[in-house]
Amino acid sequence: MAKARDMVDLASSLNAKLIAQEEQREKIRALRPDLPSLTANEPEEAKFIRTSLSQLGLKSAAVTQDMVKDEKQWFEQLAKELGTVLIGSTAREGLMRDRGIVGLDEIWGGWNRARGVGTLSTLLLSLELYLRSASSTFAALIPPETMLLALPHLPMVTHPPISLRTFRSGLRVLHTPEYTDVSFATRLTALIDTFGPRSTVEIATVEKITISLTSEMVESVEEAGDIVRDENPGGEIRWWRNIFHDYTWDGG
Repeated sequence: MAKARDMVDLASSLNAKLIAQEEQREKIRALRPDLPSLTANEPEEAKFIRTSLSQLGLKSAAVTQDMVKDEKQWFEQLAKELGTVLIGSTAREGLMRDRGIVGLDEIWGGWNRARGVGTLSTLLLSLELYLRSASSTFAALIPPETMLLALPHLPMVTHPPISLRTFRSGLRVLHTPEYTDVSFATRLTALIDTFGPRSTVEIATVEKITISLTSEMVESVEEAGDIVRDENPGGEIRWWRNIFHDYTWDGG
C-alpha cells in the first residue's frame, strides 16, 4: 500500500508540474505573441508523459461516488467523464475516434481501463491509472448497471451529442447523430441510387464500421421500408431501394 501511495503522489506531482508548465507557457504567449511557439522547447520527457496521459482519455482523477453529494450529480459527473473518454480532446484520442457508432460492451471495457481497472505493463501508464483512480481498483470500477444509469445524461454533456441505441437483436450501442436511422437511411439510399444494389460488406466498407453493426443498421432501414433484400443463390444478400415504399394500391 505504501508503494501504491508513493506512485499516486508521484503521478499527481508529474501531472501538476505539466499543468503548471502549460499555464506558464500560455502566459508567455499572451504577453509575447511575437515569440515562436514554446511547444517545441518542451522536454521530450514531458511530451512523452503528456501524450501517454491523454491516450486513455481522462485528464484528471476518476470521479468516485464519495466525491459528489447526491445520486443525480454522481450520474451527471460519470456522464461527463465518459464523454471525455469517448471523444477526447482530439478525434484520435477518444474511444470513438473517427467512428460514429460503437458497441456498448467495447465502451464499457475501455472506460474501465481508462479508470485504472486492469493490468498494464508500463510504469507511465500505471502512474496515470493510479492518478485517475485515486483509490483502490474496485472503487474505480464502473459496473454495467451504473453505466446504464449514467447514459441518459450523455447527450447533454457531449458535442456532438452521443446517444444510446438498442437494436432489435438486443445489441446496444452509443452513436453520434450521423448514425440515427434517418441519417443512415439517407446515406444508404443515396449510395444505392448512385452505385446500384450493395451488399452488407460493401456498405460496411463505405461506412467504416464493422459488418455486424452494419447488418443491424441496414436491417433497421429495411424494417422502415426504405430498402429491400435480394438473396442470391450463393447466399449473399444485396440491398435495393424499395421503389414501392409509400405506394398505395387502389385494388385495380
